[in-house]
Order: sequence, then C-alpha cells, then structure tokens
Amino acid sequence: MAEEQLLNVWDYERTAEERLEPAAFGYFAGGANDEWSLRENLEAFRRWVLRPRMLVDVAEVTTATTVLGAELSMPLIVAPVAFQRMAHPDGEAAMARGAAAAGTREILECWFDGRPIREEYLIVEGGKLAGAGAHSYSEGDATGGSDEAARFKTS
Repeated sequence: MAEEQLLNVWDYERTAEERLEPAAFGYFAGGANDEWSLRENLEAFRRWVLRPRMLVDVAEVTTATTVLGAELSMPLIVAPVAFQRMAHPDGEAAMARGAAAAGTREILECWFDGRPIREEYLIVEGGKLAGAGAHSYSEGDATGGSDEAARFKTS
C-alpha cells in the first residue's frame, strides 16, 4: 500500500503486517493476556466521533498544549512500547527523535532497546530530554520498580 493511501490506523496496521516478521507484528498488534484491555480500548475509541464545524474561522487555531509542565505541539504523547528494534534498527531512539521532531514526547519504556534504561541511552536534542518520563513495571515490589526510571523527569 502506497504511503499516501494510508488514511487511518487500520491502513497502517495492514502495512505493518506486510512489512514486519510475523512474530514482531504479533507483538505490536496484540495485547497482554486475554487482550481484554485491547478490546476495551478499541470500543472506547469507537464511541468518540469528531463533529465537523462549518463556517468557523480556523485562521488562528492551534493544537498546542501543556502536559505536566511540558509544552507540546499537540495533546498526544507516544506510549511506552518495548523492543521497538523489532520494527526498526534505531528502535526507541528513532521514536524519541520522531516525537521530539513533531513537538511532542515519548514515555520511555523501562527496557530501552532491549536493555534496562540508563541515562546514556536517552536522546537529548536542544538541551532537552526527548522523552517525557519513564515507564517501569514493578515485579511485586510495592515501592514502584526501577531506581533508574525514577530519576527521569519531564524536560
């Protein structure tokens, strides 16, 4: 499918299935356990409808906003996804650069490029951290998991 024909998330998903190895596609397209959260999220998005406004002055509109003190170009933040190198050789680093180039942020996964997150792996552009924070799983630890992830703050 040509890039200019990609109109919605489903088109991108079909293209990803064509380009990725089956195991990688299954990892990115699937959900945890019985995929209950995945189904609920899809249903929630199906309930939202954008209502077009006619005859409204759109000369000075903006999608810019502030999230946790960070100025963003749009109210979107890239969710944490581990093992992105299965989809692209630059993995999480490329996603962080792309998010920063779009004027938003990425929440960094606790396993960055398949390794525990460390400061030297983070992408800094213009003196600012390209990630908005760090996501960490707690393996039965009531204190909240990774000490490394706890150090990162919104730039």
